[in-house]
Amino acid sequence: MTWPPAHPEQPVVTHRPWDPKHPQAKEFVNEYDRLVYVVIDEIVEDWVDLSISLWPHADAYGRLRFLDPKGAVDLGTTRKQLRRLLESGEFPTGEVDIGQSFAARVKDGTAAELVEKLRGQSEHGQDTTDLGQLLQRPVDLTKQARMLARLASYGALLSTLPAELEDRWNLQEELET
Repeated sequence: MTWPPAHPEQPVVTHRPWDPKHPQAKEFVNEYDRLVYVVIDEIVEDWVDLSISLWPHADAYGRLRFLDPKGAVDLGTTRKQLRRLLESGEFPTGEVDIGQSFAARVKDGTAAELVEKLRGQSEHGQDTTDLGQLLQRPVDLTKQARMLARLASYGALLSTLPAELEDRWNLQEELET
């Protein structure tokens, strides 16, 4: 036995880009190769740390799968630069907060090319990035991402969700909105 143990093999996921069913983003499934999934990981004073991933796919059970074997890329920016990008798209105005997530389209090339470029910059200690030069038309997916996180949590805790709990927790209603 070796330590640390080998990573488990990635599950085989059919080619099924995630469709968050967002009213302002009906075309996401068709342009997944130009989309990145961004989460606000940390905020310290004026500095914001973002986690940027290739667009996820959904498995047969609807769970999100991030298929990039190298994982997400950390990217630093400022609140001002982030707000400027978010205000240019379908994102509620106001304060940025940890845990907010959004989709954005890559301005030039594909998402895979951009993520690889950012990965190289982060290895060389790039300080901050003006997101407006890289991304466009962000769409707030915080609600959809939190719902999927809750469902994943429920799925990990329960083997089968009884129908009376689904009714009591109003899950069907939340999934349809």
